[in-house]
Amino acid sequence: MILTIRYWYCLVGIAILFAVAPAAMAQAEAEEDEGEETNDESSSDGGVEDEGEELDEEDEEDEGEEGEEVADDSIDLKPLQTIDLDMDALGDMDPEADLGDDGFLSEDGASAQAVEDWTERDLEILELHGYFRVRPELYHKFYIRNDDALFNRPLEQVVDIDDDSEGYLGEDCREDGGRRSCNQPTLAGANMRLRVEPTLNISEEVWIKSQIDFLDNVMLGSSPRLHQYYGSGENINVATIQGYNMGAPYSYGDMIVVRRAWGEVLTPIGQLRFGRMADHWGLGMLHNAGNGIDQDFGDTVDRLMFATKINDWLIAPAFDFPSEGVSMVSSAGRPFDAAQLDDAYQLVGILAYMHDEEDQRAMLKRGDWVVNTGLHFTYRSQVLSFQANNTVDARESDAYSNYHFYRRDMWAITPDLWFQLLVDTFHLEIELALIYGEVGNPDTDLADFNAAHPLTLTQWGGVIQADYGLLSDQLRIGLEFGFASGDEDVEGLNAPTTFDQPNNPGSQRFTAFSFNPAFNTDFILYHHILGSVSQSYYFNPWLRYDFLRSAMGKQLGIQFDVIYSRAVYDETTISNGSSNLGVELNAQVMYVSSDNFHAGLRYGVLFPLGGFKGTVDPDGDDTTDNSFTDNDLTIPQTLQVLLGISF
Repeated sequence: MILTIRYWYCLVGIAILFAVAPAAMAQAEAEEDEGEETNDESSSDGGVEDEGEELDEEDEEDEGEEGEEVADDSIDLKPLQTIDLDMDALGDMDPEADLGDDGFLSEDGASAQAVEDWTERDLEILELHGYFRVRPELYHKFYIRNDDALFNRPLEQVVDIDDDSEGYLGEDCREDGGRRSCNQPTLAGANMRLRVEPTLNISEEVWIKSQIDFLDNVMLGSSPRLHQYYGSGENINVATIQGYNMGAPYSYGDMIVVRRAWGEVLTPIGQLRFGRMADHWGLGMLHNAGNGIDQDFGDTVDRLMFATKINDWLIAPAFDFPSEGVSMVSSAGRPFDAAQLDDAYQLVGILAYMHDEEDQRAMLKRGDWVVNTGLHFTYRSQVLSFQANNTVDARESDAYSNYHFYRRDMWAITPDLWFQLLVDTFHLEIELALIYGEVGNPDTDLADFNAAHPLTLTQWGGVIQADYGLLSDQLRIGLEFGFASGDEDVEGLNAPTTFDQPNNPGSQRFTAFSFNPAFNTDFILYHHILGSVSQSYYFNPWLRYDFLRSAMGKQLGIQFDVIYSRAVYDETTISNGSSNLGVELNAQVMYVSSDNFHAGLRYGVLFPLGGFKGTVDPDGDDTTDNSFTDNDLTIPQTLQVLLGISF
């Protein structure tokens, strides 16, 4: 049934395109012939054209003046969060503008231009956007507890002085007042990234876009190749005296990473997108593209999508390829799917009411209320799943025996509702998401599917942001509240990667919800230690003041945040008795020049509370051999610098 839906979905879309294209082309040719006759008749009147040009110039001047009056030059020091769907290239896909009175494509339509070599057209063939950043960072006592349960301690602390029988570290390495202490609580370093997002303009209706990262989050000083490290017999030449090797900066990364590549085609009725592209919706709580200059994570999907915008209504159905499972390579050199039932299928539907930015500014200037809202709906299913069978020698068996298949019978629906209200300098934004479904067999090691206990998924979360501007919008006061549902049977507050429920292995309900890790909330607890908001909630009052704002883009401001965090259930914390996680105080200063140079300084301090106190047993065998009890928590601090250039 799932396979049939998938193919029918694609066939219907292809049939619509083939049905519309011939009629539109025929009508365009007929109107082109009529247009030539009209041009011949009107060419004798030479004064009309000049008068029209003068009117066009006056209109452009008026539009320019109005644009300067309503320009939005406010600065946002909070982490970049796109508030609407990532549909930057949709443009004006209004069928009323591109279609004639008879319903066919008019001469002014998006696809009614003469066919010519795309390299000879009067347009910018290649556009480059992106950013370059360098981030020096300092982490002080991020481990909170005096063990490695939450965050790894510096290696100098982990090394046991008793194992240093040769005295390499010095007898007083752990003692204060002697040589420099090995008991170092602070980690410091810097990383960099060059992100380039090129757009290849084939025509005014066809684009190829991509996202490429160079030296992605490479730690400065991570790949030295200095002369003292040369191996014996190695020749010194131009290729080996550059200071750094040209291999991968770390074992699991590459110097160049192509993250996204997709095509866009503008048709009379909407836009077609296909390839590997960004996925963003609403505030980014669940679907987050991570395109901000200071973001590290981001969602990328393999998708076929068609989007149309009628007036202010956006309609966008899509088909995703979340996972194809086991794959092989044919004799033609093409990879192909080796099993069908292990594929995960995902259907996406987006319905949104969103005003264009220019319309929003005009409405706010008139004192009108601006309302934007929408629904992002996802259906996902999978019948079988597999794991690599490491016990089988591939040289002595066929390829398929290398995989252990088990029946999954998983399905889930995810409605994600987004709402935004703008009134004068007041801003209110809400996002609510629900994951509901079932996993027929959550146990990957269960041999008999009939003995499996189905697991019902009921996970939900939400974010509310409200802020108001004072003093001509230079001073903004805001409050943010976020909630991620918890599961008292799950151990720990990190985002779960499995359906394991150690506190109650027989449970038949899974309710742990996690925010997208690209949704930045703070500087320490959620961002660096826990990884994301999961099974907890937080309150974040904040205040921001802009010292400088200019129409040319120059900005200078400061912001203060207070974040109070609590777990939903005591059972998920280390203490097993307290839900209080901590209070974090953050301050930041951000400067942006008129030529897109970014400079920022951040400081954060976390005061951990009772939820992190207690005993941790890393072996999970309820013995005291390796367990560690800690009631004297550290106070983590961080100092972060951002230097970047966007283009």
